[in-house]
Amino acid sequence: MGTNWLDTRASIPPKVSITLEYAYITNCQYSDDLNPAKLWDRVLQSFDYGDVMITLGTGKLSCKEERELGLAGAHDYAVLDMKETGSQRQLLIKNPWCDGMVWKGFRGQVEEEQEHTWTKDLSVALPERSPTAPGTFWMDYEDVVQHFESLYLNWNPGLFLYRQDHHFSWTMAPIKNPDSFIYNPQYTVKCDVETSVWILLSRHFATGEHDIVKEKPLPDASIALGFISLYIFDVDGYRVYLGDDALHRGAFVDSPQTLARLDTAPGKAYTIAAAQHDLPLPKYSFTLSLFSRSPLIASPAPDSLPHLSTLAASWTRSSAGGNAQSPTYPTNPQFSIRVPSPTPLTLFLETPVKDIAVHVSLVWGAGNRVSAVTTRDLLGGSGEYRRGCALVSIPHVAEGKYTIICSTFEAGQTGAFTLRVSAAVSCSIAAIPSEDAGRLSVRLPRIVFREGVERMLAPLTAARMTRLKVVARGVQGWTGARRPLLRVALERGQGPNKLVLDVSDRGEFNDVPMGVRTVDLDVSPASAVPGGLWIVVERLGGGVGDAVDVEVLSDGPVQVGLWGTGDG
Repeated sequence: MGTNWLDTRASIPPKVSITLEYAYITNCQYSDDLNPAKLWDRVLQSFDYGDVMITLGTGKLSCKEERELGLAGAHDYAVLDMKETGSQRQLLIKNPWCDGMVWKGFRGQVEEEQEHTWTKDLSVALPERSPTAPGTFWMDYEDVVQHFESLYLNWNPGLFLYRQDHHFSWTMAPIKNPDSFIYNPQYTVKCDVETSVWILLSRHFATGEHDIVKEKPLPDASIALGFISLYIFDVDGYRVYLGDDALHRGAFVDSPQTLARLDTAPGKAYTIAAAQHDLPLPKYSFTLSLFSRSPLIASPAPDSLPHLSTLAASWTRSSAGGNAQSPTYPTNPQFSIRVPSPTPLTLFLETPVKDIAVHVSLVWGAGNRVSAVTTRDLLGGSGEYRRGCALVSIPHVAEGKYTIICSTFEAGQTGAFTLRVSAAVSCSIAAIPSEDAGRLSVRLPRIVFREGVERMLAPLTAARMTRLKVVARGVQGWTGARRPLLRVALERGQGPNKLVLDVSDRGEFNDVPMGVRTVDLDVSPASAVPGGLWIVVERLGGGVGDAVDVEVLSDGPVQVGLWGTGDG
């Protein structure tokens, strides 16, 4: 199979078909229903015209199967001729090994001659069935479909009026994630008229490949060199980040060439992306060849959003907070982003740790650390957690400051990650310190509510001006089946003249697993006059024994007294 012919490979195991959907030049694709008659008619006609060369490949066979069938496992065969006489369809197949085994089913066909399976007309039509041709044998088309796994069609490029060749180098991504197309070569293809375009991706031989396969058995050699494929996207010719939603998703093949067909709409731009799986070398060179009957415009695909910011970070033992249902969710890495003017925005999160399912979201957070995310807070999210990478594209983000949250599904999963932010304008992005970064943590004795008690409070004092917040978290499963609905506040004084300095969630009760909290407040000895400062924790609709953990995070030392009860 030389590079001067267009090479198409398709797998044809039982119950999996190759469908030929086009009238003249055809492409082999997977389908649910095998249509062997249509396949035969199309290939036979092209073979008679001299427009296609055909080879076949077997899959893995046991030693017993090889002996019984006369076929070598994981081996390629050449097709020398095709004949159709009446209902009989035969292929003349050549084993390229000089002393290679041959198909044993032919003997059965000769023995069935008395039953008129091998007709006189067919015997005349197939003079080459003489056993004097070493390694050559005739085989029924039905047996080919049953016993061969792959069909290779090599088309004559002289059928086309126009050809373009684009040579490029491909440096493999530092993060090996098959779903990510960030580093994949991508091209824009456009034609002013409706036409059919054949796209051939050819991997050039690399010296390092010889060292990889020289110690491997022949059946494993090609697999060790990895797989390539072609994807086609209807995204106006711009680069894509993921392989999702492809217009055409080619099969991954261990051949150095793979082919795809594209029927273009007039004036419409498409994106062609090379894809790989397990290519072992760090760098390769390729050629992308385009064949058509009308002039094409083809060039490297541009980014739809030209301003790119890349940040490297990691989930650590203290910051791997898990998903939004985890009580440690607020500890996840978060980033502030300032958008100077309205723009589309794309966030792409990627990690080299294969077993981590990840998620990225943009929320209304004013660039501050977010402790809870509700539907009304969310501008956009990457959907279900997926392994290795996550993408969210938001078509319109207004001017302002927002918060980006990068999370793993399971809490405690650690690993590095890369966050890429693309926009039409230059945006300022910075990591947000953790909630307790540079702060003193005072963990108060656990509150256990008694029957009839809905409100607990404790006095707070500060020796000097300090900034602090109060966090209250319900304890899941302490005595009941769920967390109580909570509200936490910082108040000055009690009774009719008290002043609420801040209350969590605008005064609403909440049972979010990450807890409820006040905003950061500046307090001083003077702010406690009159009446003193009080931490107040309230519950709603709880049961006997509801438990709450309370923590004070401050820039300076504070003192908190014992818990008591009071109506406020």
